[in-house]
Order: sequence, then C-alpha cells, then structure tokens
Amino acid sequence: MTVLPSVWKENRNTADILLGNGIAIYHQDKQVPMIFNGSCEHIFPDNTLYVIHSPVIGRICVMICKDALTHDYLNVVLDKIRASLILIPSFSTGSYDFENVVAHCRAYDCNVAWINACAAKHLKPDKPENFRLTGLVLHSGKGSGALDRLIRPVYCQYRRKGVCLFDSEIDLD
Repeated sequence: MTVLPSVWKENRNTADILLGNGIAIYHQDKQVPMIFNGSCEHIFPDNTLYVIHSPVIGRICVMICKDALTHDYLNVVLDKIRASLILIPSFSTGSYDFENVVAHCRAYDCNVAWINACAAKHLKPDKPENFRLTGLVLHSGKGSGALDRLIRPVYCQYRRKGVCLFDSEIDLD
C-alpha cells in the first residue's frame, strides 16, 4: 500500500491510496482546512474518513496534515474508530505539533507514520533545521516492554533528481 502526498485541486486536498499494483483504492480528502499567515485553505471537505481493515494490522486510517492536529477529530479516530495505524502525509514547516500527535497516539497503542510529504521549505527559508527531520514513526504495542514502543525519527533516505524520498515496509509478522 502506498499513500501519495496530498494534492490541492478544485477546492479539495486529496491523498491517493494505492495498492501494491498501483491501483488507487480510494482518495482520502482532507477534512480540516489549514490556516497559515491569516489565510484559510479553501477546501470543501467531504466529511468522509475511509478505514481499511487488515486482519494482521487492524484498522488503518489516513489523516492529511491538519486533520491529525485537530484533537477532536484525532480522538474520534483513536477512541471511536480505534485505529491501529494512522498514516499522515503533511505539508509542514516543522515537526513539533506532529511530535505531540505521535506521543498522544502512544496511549492508544496506535502506530503512526507522519511524513512531511510536501516541500514547505520555501515558507521558512531561514529555518533549514526545521526540514532536517522528514517524519516520525511510532511502533506501539502492548508486547514485552519498552522496545515495543519506539518513536524513531525519519530522515531523507535517498534522493532522486534532488527530491527526498522515503519508503518503509510494515512487518506483518
């Protein structure tokens, strides 16, 4: 499964979710508009959150950027839907708020992968340190102890034509 970075088009901010064969299984719309420098992202949310159920992983949700930063919405996903994996593609000028989201998900034994999937560097050219970290991954679980709860930073793994790429496998065993 691949979650593509979200694309803003025709008043929708949407991330495509693809199967391994490259076929889109659904398009997750962003639900909560971002407010930046006094301007509000002009989107028309569809009020739909798709949930993929995997017999091995459990419930998988995609929350685009501000959706995951909105506590009421995040709590519905964690407490009511009981997601076991949240994938968060974002457009971010830093990681602090997402570090808090990832830490909050630990209490629900929810695995999280946040990736700064869009280049927001042009918004903060004076803060290159904000873009060294490209994501966070939380492996959470009620297993055998502290090693089962691991938040690890994600840095650019490799570059292709100057673009930072990240991929990760989820162990199903």
